[in-house]
Amino acid sequence: RRPLAIKVSNFPAAGRPHSGLSFADLVWEYFIGSGMTRFLALFYGQDASKAGPIRSGRPIDGQLVRLYGAVLGMKGADKNVMAGLYRKLPNRVFSAKPASCPALCPYTTSHTYGTFSDTDAFSDYATEQGVDNNRPNLEGMRFDSVAPEDGKEGERLWIYYSFNNQVGWNYDQETGLYLRSQDKADGTGILYPMTDQITGQQLSFSNVVIMFAWHEYISPTLINIEMWHANDRRALVFRDGKVFECRFSMIDPDKPLSFKTADGDPFPFKPGNTWFEIVGLGSTLEELEEGYWKTRFYP
Repeated sequence: RRPLAIKVSNFPAAGRPHSGLSFADLVWEYFIGSGMTRFLALFYGQDASKAGPIRSGRPIDGQLVRLYGAVLGMKGADKNVMAGLYRKLPNRVFSAKPASCPALCPYTTSHTYGTFSDTDAFSDYATEQGVDNNRPNLEGMRFDSVAPEDGKEGERLWIYYSFNNQVGWNYDQETGLYLRSQDKADGTGILYPMTDQITGQQLSFSNVVIMFAWHEYISPTLINIEMWHANDRRALVFRDGKVFECRFSMIDPDKPLSFKTADGDPFPFKPGNTWFEIVGLGSTLEELEEGYWKTRFYP
């Protein structure tokens, strides 16, 4: 089948904990203005019975979803954004409504955190609506259980998107995975384990990637992030307690992003799931102490 890309809310904090992110293969987190971020979760290898809460689409979604040949599930969008999504993803954009339950279902009247997706049902729904649901060519990322040898220590990562939006990733030696924490949008800077409603467990990912990308403000809460014309842009990949300098590029709008080592070879990701943190080209990166890195978001 095609992958399914689900828009997932991160604000307001009352909509947390999120549901189903543990089952996503790839998750992108990106800035949407006013200090907030939102997620785009890609489901392919596994299904989630309840993924969300679902929110509105943003301009970057059309680029990311098309790169992976996916179908987009969301809850509406700005009219100009919607038009752009339809252009980039003809016949592959679906907005939640009562008629689309349980594929994309508004279970409550809450606009911000009452809508969820059953991804198995969503895949069937897309087929019923005329989507060619055959598997696209997803070749692009390389995976290897053996990490490269040239990495620096990278056990901890602190991402400061804004005063009320701070994220932590900590490497767990026992599982070999990075565990996600986040503040409660209360300005305290205290980070708490970020759990999944379905499993009750803290989110854990094999790879965490920082990607530096161009941002353009359309309005205070509507930002265009350019991925389609990315060429040899900086990225940092955290895996196995190490961090590696990489470059990423777009080879084709219908093929996954390409990640290369400093020598130009395909970077080997750790088998498993990957979380991408997209930050602006002006963002800073510093090593606070050995193995503890901080990224401060700036456009």
